[in-house]
This record gives sequence, structure tokens and C-alpha cells, in this order.
Amino acid sequence: MYVSRFFIATVTALLLCAGCASSSGGNSKIVSRESDYQKMLELQKQKEALAMDEQTPKDLPSEPTAESYERMGDSYARQGNAAMAVIQYGKSLKLDPGRVTVHYKLGSLCLAKGMTEQALIEFEEILKREPENGLGYQGKGLALLKKGEVADAKKNLARAVALRPDLWQAHLALGTIYDREGRFPEAIDEYHKAIAINPNGAAAFNNLGMSYFLSGDYKRSLEALLHAMKLDPSNSRISNNVGMVLFKMGRKEEALRYLANARDQATAYNNLGYLYMSEGKYQEATDAFDKAIQIKPQFYEKAQENLQRAKALADKEARQ
Repeated sequence: MYVSRFFIATVTALLLCAGCASSSGGNSKIVSRESDYQKMLELQKQKEALAMDEQTPKDLPSEPTAESYERMGDSYARQGNAAMAVIQYGKSLKLDPGRVTVHYKLGSLCLAKGMTEQALIEFEEILKREPENGLGYQGKGLALLKKGEVADAKKNLARAVALRPDLWQAHLALGTIYDREGRFPEAIDEYHKAIAINPNGAAAFNNLGMSYFLSGDYKRSLEALLHAMKLDPSNSRISNNVGMVLFKMGRKEEALRYLANARDQATAYNNLGYLYMSEGKYQEATDAFDKAIQIKPQFYEKAQENLQRAKALADKEARQ
């Protein structure tokens, strides 16, 4: 009977994470008697059983099948209960080891939780069973990219979109690799493909905007980034990117507003100082860092360092 090689370790890791809680200090009491401890365990088991009963789908057959366990796993995954989702997916694979949809869901769940090696095992299991499975190549490519193995990630992601051109995540990841390589036209093409498949993804519009920015097309960059903000208004990273583009377009006051939206006014002026420094405008950078320190002196030790650096560069430039 098949059990995923990392199943026990995965469940243990997820349950340990789920069970972490901060101590309440002096109000906590040490249970010293074994009988009291057993009572606590029984009470906890009863609570967990009630909670599981409330969350478990009610249309399960009397004899659970691989499909019904998979549906239970999907239900827990939607609720954000990763540990229970992994358990149900594991039960599904015990009954049907060749169920590639479960291998993919299990791998994706592990990848989202930062358990890259465990995720790779599941994606590789898919490819052993179905060597032409596009999702398997996508998952493996994304996991390798997280590990920093960019060349192998690129190969797997390219294979994924060759087999399944509709895999927007693979297109998105390929775009980020092309950006790293300075191949902005190819990156832009991949982001457009991702957007055509998933037009509501803010990440693709953000990345598209930054590709245009890096290639010097500020107008298109701003259009893409503003659309990303519509899709994800609270994303401070996108707001910061909009501010950078506006700055490069000479729209300094607007830039400051968007940079401020990223966090606060002190952060905005600190970021503005960096932008001035990137253009060799050291006096303006000094003024911006100085402003950041005035707004939040207790927080901006880094701004103090930036200020001293900008002043040194300004003095050096004045002596030349």
C-alpha cells in the first residue's frame, strides 16, 4: 500500500505549526498529576472531534473512497486547514496511489507552506506516472525556482507551457526568469500570455509593469501598474512601484503620494531619497532622508545612514 514518502513528516510539520501558541505568562499552570493530564487530553480530543465533524462534508459515502477523501482534503484546504488537508490527501493516495490530481494538490500545498523538497517529491511522482503531464512540469519548475535552481526551473516551466499553453503560473514564472536575465521583451510576452489566461491576476500586471519600467517604457509601465492596483488596492509593493515610475517620469509630487501609500510618510521620503541617489542628485537625496528623519527619528536609523552617505557623495561631487 502506497504512502507518500514524506507524508508523516509533512503532517507532523503542519500540525506542529498549527499548534503553536504564545504563553499567557503567569496565568499558565503546570499540570503535574497524570490523571489531570489524561483528562485534558480527552477533552482536547472531544473538541477536535466536534470541530472536525462540523467541517467534514456531509455527503461522504459510508465506505470512503479515494475520491471522497480527495474532496475532504479540498474542503479542508479551502478552510485553510493545511494539516487536515494533507491527512485526507494521504488517505486518498493510500487507496489510489496513481491519483495524480492528489499528488499535484499535495505538492502545491507543500510548496505554499515553504516545504519545497516535499513538494518536489510529489511533482516528480506525477512525472514518473505521466511523463507528459504539464501540471507536473509546472509544479516542479516552481519548486526548483524557489530553491534557486533557475536553469532547471526554466527547462521545466518551458516544458510545461509547451504541453499546456493554458498554465498561467508557468508563464508568470518564466517571465520572472527572463526579467532576471535582462530579456525584457521575452518577459513581457510571458506576462501577456499569463494575463490572457488569468486577467484578474494582480501579480502578472505588476510584473508586466516592472518589465516595462526596466526596459525604459514608463508610460506602459504606469498603465500596467495602475491596473494592478485596481485588482489589489492594498498591496504596498505595487503602490511603491507606481511611485518609482512616476518619479522617473518627473511627476515627483504624485510619486511621493504613492510611495507614502506603500507604508507611511517617513518611508516615502526614505524611498524618495534612494531614487534621487540613483540619479546622482545627492542634495535632493539628502533633503529627502533628512525629512524622513524629522518625521520619524526613533525609527529611521537606516535613513541616518543614507543621509550620511548622500552627504559624503554630495561633498565628493562638489570637490571635483
